Amino acid sequence: MMGRVQQWCVRGGRVWKRWGDGREEEAAAVGEKRLRRM
Repeated sequence: MMGRVQQWCVRGGRVWKRWGDGREEEAAAVGEKRLRRM
């Protein structure tokens, strides 16, 4: 179930995605990650 977003939440004026495995990431950073993979 990779890539399934459990919930979206807004904190500090930013949108975060919470994944089922407990990770959180900023929605704005997702597009950036596709360009330069870490």
